[in-house]
Amino acid sequence: MEVIVFAIVMALGLKVFALEAYQIPTGSMQPNLMGMTKGSDGSAVSIHDRVLVDKVCFLVRDPVRWEVVVFRYPLATSNNYVKRLVGMPGEELQIRYGDLYARPLGTSEDFAILRKPPRLQASLWKKVWPVPGAEPDAHGFWDLNAGARWASGEFRLEPQGAIAVRGNIRDVYNHGYPAGLWHRVKQGDGNEAVNDLEIAGTATPESGAGALRVEIVSGQRQFALILDVARGRIVLEGSGGAAFEQSMRLQAGEPVRFELGFWDHQVRLRVKADAGKAEHVQALDLEPEPALSNRVRCAAEGGAWRLEPPTVSRDIYYLQPREARSGREESEPFSIPAGHYFMMGDNTENSLDSRDWVARVIQTTQPVGGRTQFRGDQLDGGSDPFFNNPRWNRMRTTMTLRDEWGNLHAIPSSQIASNLPEPAPLVPRAYILGKAMAVFLPIPPLSPVFRLKLVR
Repeated sequence: MEVIVFAIVMALGLKVFALEAYQIPTGSMQPNLMGMTKGSDGSAVSIHDRVLVDKVCFLVRDPVRWEVVVFRYPLATSNNYVKRLVGMPGEELQIRYGDLYARPLGTSEDFAILRKPPRLQASLWKKVWPVPGAEPDAHGFWDLNAGARWASGEFRLEPQGAIAVRGNIRDVYNHGYPAGLWHRVKQGDGNEAVNDLEIAGTATPESGAGALRVEIVSGQRQFALILDVARGRIVLEGSGGAAFEQSMRLQAGEPVRFELGFWDHQVRLRVKADAGKAEHVQALDLEPEPALSNRVRCAAEGGAWRLEPPTVSRDIYYLQPREARSGREESEPFSIPAGHYFMMGDNTENSLDSRDWVARVIQTTQPVGGRTQFRGDQLDGGSDPFFNNPRWNRMRTTMTLRDEWGNLHAIPSSQIASNLPEPAPLVPRAYILGKAMAVFLPIPPLSPVFRLKLVR
């Protein structure tokens, strides 16, 4: 009996104070964390990742930017949310052209772009191509010039041969979803040409090959990785002072693995060949600007190359608050005082987060239940008016409001002095419960995809 009681106490203590498992209910963090989303046929696509959350780490330290955290929703504290922490205490946060910027609160300094570390960024790239089930040479994605052709499962680039992405890469909803789900989630054309892109692939020089040029163009910015066989070197060229050169022996018939990425005003290249490897990350001094167009291209500059179908990915494109998404290039700054944080979902096309949280504040002319002010989550315009908050009775003589603590209040309309919305974008430090560590369920055959992974 003592052993059983001790085991129960330990299990409860572990859950309350150390580790707890949560189920992801919505799609706000997809495809990083899967919940429920709308399918391409209008039906619900449900995965509901189970996430293990560390509740100890924030007892000994404060949260840091970019961590995925679980917290109490400030406007309905009985509900737990999971988002990525992007805004820190003591700063102003702004969304510009799909990126995040910040400056110290109370200053007139220029906003500086917030850069995600390369290791984190590696887990956040959303694969654009190849899409599951598509032929690698699908000409709906690649344009081939006269010197390029598809043969035996790879591209062959003769001298001056080139392949390039057809059209602009936009923030299409189902980018990045795993093969088991890609065809099931809703699709769209995307509204914005994205700024931040990555191309990765394997190329093999043939005898007499010169250089292979791998390019990313984002608006007025251009970055190129040059694999120069003749001179035995790799070179990075680019806007904003991007420059790098390293000797590397590249030989005919030996494959070269390359990655070139541009995100958050920084550029990264990685090259690996049988004779060596190189990695370079460089922050750039660039002005904010929209990518009205973009391009990804590979071209042979002398000699022939064989190119396996490259992978093209894009970064998260952070959208404006909903009321500002039409015709505005940047959001109004969000002020974050000490002890508070700003949260956003990775799936910004379908995330209710700090950008859009609104409280409904009601003042009464005389006390109702001992109170003259009531504050709760503003939920209106839903498919079922019964769940609106606040909501009226049929005669509009009584307003019912569920406050931030979950209490239900019936307020006579004759006693309402004011009934106003109030932006409520911030999460108090005390409401942050823990850090998401790992997804441990579901796994096949319980799910069409394998979801065992670390959360970054």
